[in-house]
Amino acid sequence: IPKFRFLYLYVFFLAMFSLLAFRYFQVQLLMEDEEFAHLLEHFADKRAITLPGWRGVIYTSDGIPVALTINTYVYYAIADRLSGEEKELFARSFSKVFNLPPRLILKHLNEGGSYVKLFESPDRELYLKFTAKRRELWKEERRYLRKVFGRKTLSTKRLLQICSQGGGNNYNLQRACTIFNVLYWTGAVESNKRVYPHHRFLANTVGFVSEEGQGRAGVEKIADKYLYAGPVKIYYSYGPLRPPKGEKIHSGLRLVEGHIYPLVKKNLTADVYLTVDYTVQAILEDVKRQIVERWKPKKVVLFLMDAYTGEILG
Repeated sequence: IPKFRFLYLYVFFLAMFSLLAFRYFQVQLLMEDEEFAHLLEHFADKRAITLPGWRGVIYTSDGIPVALTINTYVYYAIADRLSGEEKELFARSFSKVFNLPPRLILKHLNEGGSYVKLFESPDRELYLKFTAKRRELWKEERRYLRKVFGRKTLSTKRLLQICSQGGGNNYNLQRACTIFNVLYWTGAVESNKRVYPHHRFLANTVGFVSEEGQGRAGVEKIADKYLYAGPVKIYYSYGPLRPPKGEKIHSGLRLVEGHIYPLVKKNLTADVYLTVDYTVQAILEDVKRQIVERWKPKKVVLFLMDAYTGEILG
């Protein structure tokens, strides 16, 4: 019996060695350069994470926010890259996700222009439904590709080359390319949106920001260096699981250079508190409205100042 045990072990290790040798041969000789480069990139030990820029909140003196930033998701399409069939597939597939009729989605896609902003919402559940539907389409694409090439996936660059030729007369390849183009030229990005919950209330004082999130008027511009610091990119690498002697790091992650706090510190922002009182401002806004309705002047300027401190209350 011990003799057979050694034989089983020998066969097992021989099979494992053969499997590793075959995989090595496949990677080194059979795998295309593009796929090999993608494999190296995927398993690279050095990576980067980008912390999005966050803008501080503007409050009145009594703590009412008049300008703040929220997380939102923007759903887009590069419409001029999509054929009529691909637009129809997108409209049918994501109609229930957006709770919109397919004809309305098609109307947005056909409005003209390259970049089309289809939908914007801070709803996280909607984003998860969107990604789940994209995964369903991706699985369907893999099934068609397997019927053509005998394998489920190809590199993105390779699929772009194949699909740019239209897929030829092969039905399965045509379907795979249709789905691939829908997934490649549409998507969703997470972004920060500056919102003013009270709309025109105190608008001339608060001001506004540009599409890039930088202050362009009012307090948004004056206090821009305090309110916005911009995104920060942190490079890290996979280190040994056991920390070097003398270090108290219990993770396999290592910063490529520097320490975490100086890098994150660049991203820290401050909130701004105005001397304006919300209630006083609301009264002045109502007085201004009455003046405009009664005398219809070209301009109205009202302000209330604390005689002892000089603070502008409204």
